[in-house]
Amino acid sequence: MPESSNETILLVEDESGVRKLALKLLQQEGYEVLVAEHPEEALRFCTGYNEPIDLLLTEMVMPGGTGEELATEILTSRPKTRVLYMSGYSESYQRGRSGLDSAFLAKPFSPGELTRKVREVLEST
Repeated sequence: MPESSNETILLVEDESGVRKLALKLLQQEGYEVLVAEHPEEALRFCTGYNEPIDLLLTEMVMPGGTGEELATEILTSRPKTRVLYMSGYSESYQRGRSGLDSAFLAKPFSPGELTRKVREVLEST
């Protein structure tokens, strides 16, 4: 198991299988992972969690709101949090829909793709 990274990721994913897989992979990399099934639950985590959240890894389209809406809300109180969006829709479709200029991970993804993209976003300036 890798040495602890001391970085915290807020994972927001409505699909149980994807959520469980991403959680397992991120924990194996040594990340502290907070898990939410929908945006409302993620916002509750942000309110009650006093430590930094280094990365928001969120599905783009969920019941109860979009990943973009969630990120906007979180970044108002946690502006240093990095954001990585994921979706089963193509990146070009998502960018065209939302005007995003952000990190994106297409689903389905391999374990290596997830961990590489997370690291890349965390190390970006």
